[in-house]
Amino acid sequence: MEDSDPPPQAPLADMDVNMGEADALPPGFVRRNPNVINLIDDDGNESDSTLLDNEIGPRVVPQISEARRKRRHTYTRNGHTYEVGRISKGNDGNFVRVTSIKRHCASGAIAIEHVQDNHRRLGTHSYDGRTLKPGKTVELSDSTFLRIVSILENRRTGEICVKGFRFQRNKFLKGHLEFKVNEVTLMTKHESNNVQHIAEQSMETIKLAAVVKIRELVLTNRPFPELSFLGIETGNFTSASAKEYVRANCRLTCRWVYCEDEGVLRRVTDIESDEGCSVPQANLRYNFRGQTTNQDKYTFMDGYSGAGGASSGAQLAGLLVERAFDHNLDTVATYRLNFPFAKCEAISAYDFIMSNENYRCDVLHLSPPCQPFSPAHTRPGPNDERNEATFLTTAELIKKTRPRIVTIEETFGLTRTQNNLDWFNATIQMFTKLGFSVRWKVFNLLDFGLPQPRKRLFIFASW
Repeated sequence: MEDSDPPPQAPLADMDVNMGEADALPPGFVRRNPNVINLIDDDGNESDSTLLDNEIGPRVVPQISEARRKRRHTYTRNGHTYEVGRISKGNDGNFVRVTSIKRHCASGAIAIEHVQDNHRRLGTHSYDGRTLKPGKTVELSDSTFLRIVSILENRRTGEICVKGFRFQRNKFLKGHLEFKVNEVTLMTKHESNNVQHIAEQSMETIKLAAVVKIRELVLTNRPFPELSFLGIETGNFTSASAKEYVRANCRLTCRWVYCEDEGVLRRVTDIESDEGCSVPQANLRYNFRGQTTNQDKYTFMDGYSGAGGASSGAQLAGLLVERAFDHNLDTVATYRLNFPFAKCEAISAYDFIMSNENYRCDVLHLSPPCQPFSPAHTRPGPNDERNEATFLTTAELIKKTRPRIVTIEETFGLTRTQNNLDWFNATIQMFTKLGFSVRWKVFNLLDFGLPQPRKRLFIFASW
C-alpha cells in the first residue's frame, strides 16, 4: 500500500537556488547575484526597490598584459634569452629544447625546464633515388616493413633515421594466423612499468641504410581477400616465380595487431584503418553472428561443464546460464541439481556439433580435457588420442553457437613444451580464422582466492 502523503523534501540551504527555473544566460555572461534582497525603509515598511536583483552582466576575464605573457615564454639571463620551444646547443654538445619557464610565487626564482632534443624532424628526404616521407611504407633489409611516422636528422652527426611502426609477414607469427601471401601484422610492444602510450612504445627508429625500397601497404579491418593484391593484380600466382614476384613487389595488407608482451592478437579496428579502407565493426559482427536478440541478460553456455563451476561464476556475474554439456553421466546429474533451469546434456562435443538444433549464445566457455598437455602427464595414456581430437572441435563449437565471447580454461602446460606449443598455436589460429580477437595469459589461481597454488591458462576471444 502506498503512502498517501508524498515523502518530505530536503529543505534548500539559505543560498541554494533552483537554477532550472532561472533564465538561461548567453555564453560569456554570469548571474552576479541570483537572490532578491528586499530593502526596509526608515518607517519599517518594505520597499519596492531591490538591491542587485538578478543583476546580469558580462563575465569579466582579467587581461594578461603582453609583458606578462612574454615572461611566461621568454626569459633573459646573463645576456642569453631562453624561449619555450627554442632549441639550443649545450656545453656537452647535446641539443636541448626549452619546455617551460616557471617563476616561483614566493621566492621569485626562475626555473627553466628542458629536454634533450638531438633530432630534427624532416618533412621529406631523398634516398637512393626514392623520396621518403611520413605515411609511406618501406621494406627493410631484415624482410620486415616500416610505416614511417617521422624522419629524423641527428643535429650533431647529420645521420638520417626513420621512425615508425614495424610490420611482419603472418607466416612468422608462430602459426597464430593463416599464412597468406603479402598478409602482414602490425607488431606492438607494451611494458607494464613504462608510462609511455603503447603507440610510442611500439615505434622503432631505423637507420636509413636498412631501407631497401618503398612498398604499398594498406591497413584495413575488412576481411580477406578484400583490399589484398588479388584485387589489383591479374594472372596465375601458383608458380614459384609468380609468388616471388608478388612477395617482392605487390601490395601488402595488414588486418591484425600483435603484442607478444601481453599475449594479444587482435583485429585492426575501423578507426585504425586507412582512410576509405574500413567497414563498420557492427557490420562485420552481424555477418558472423546474425541479428542480435533483444534479451535482458547475456546468455551463457558451458562446454565440458563438470558439476558447473564456471556456470556458477557466470551466474554470479549476472549471465543467464542456458545450456551445458558433458559426456559423464554422473557429472551431468550433479549439474542438473545445481542448475535446474539450464539444459544440460550428457553428450560429447562431437554429438553436440552434429545435432540439428540451431542454438546461439552470447558467451561460450570451454574446458576441454587437459590431460595430454599437463606437466603431470609423463607417459602416454589410453585416452590421449580422444582427448586431443576433442580439443580440435573448438572451431566447430564456435561455428555452431556463434558467440560474442569465448573463454577457455586449460592447463598452463599447453604453453611449455614445443609439442604442446604446436597445439596452443593451432588453438589460437582456430579463433583468428573465424575473425576473433584473442588474448591469453597464465594465472596462478591462488591470487584469486584458491587455497592452493594452481597455474591455469586462460584464453579470451571476442568478436
